Amino acid sequence: MSTSNDIQRTLRECRMLLGVLRTPKLRERLAAVLQARSDEERAAAMQGPLSRLSWLDARDGFSVDGLGQAMDKLGDLMGESGILGMRRIAAMPQNEPERIALLRRVYARVFDNTGPRRWLTEPELNARLAMLVDNVAETRRYGIDYGIVERADDGARYWLATA
Repeated sequence: MSTSNDIQRTLRECRMLLGVLRTPKLRERLAAVLQARSDEERAAAMQGPLSRLSWLDARDGFSVDGLGQAMDKLGDLMGESGILGMRRIAAMPQNEPERIALLRRVYARVFDNTGPRRWLTEPELNARLAMLVDNVAETRRYGIDYGIVERADDGARYWLATA
């Protein structure tokens, strides 16, 4: 399985590639790199974000093996054990809309696969949160404060709030 740093680098490159494909000028440069007949042509076209793609090289051009490795890393991330390859969230964003969006994603993941019961005990919730975030208590508190999760009066059970 790929390391967390490998997966993070691959995700950054995928995001960068999507940005390249979205931008006409960079899309033309990528086409020039892929169609180059000489190292000089390729080197002239490889500027900016294109130079940071590990599977694209000014001298050797497009690396099928390098792209295959990136695809394998993405496969690791998308598989059942993908969460094991990701870093935990060390701190919540300061920007409130970003924080709320992140909390919604965290709680959607936490409550995924709860089965027909659709609620978790506090120890279950804490264990699932601990797989994703460093500060479980803060994340649990934010979930309640922002109305993302609801809690029984005795604090024994938690469930996703209905929108």
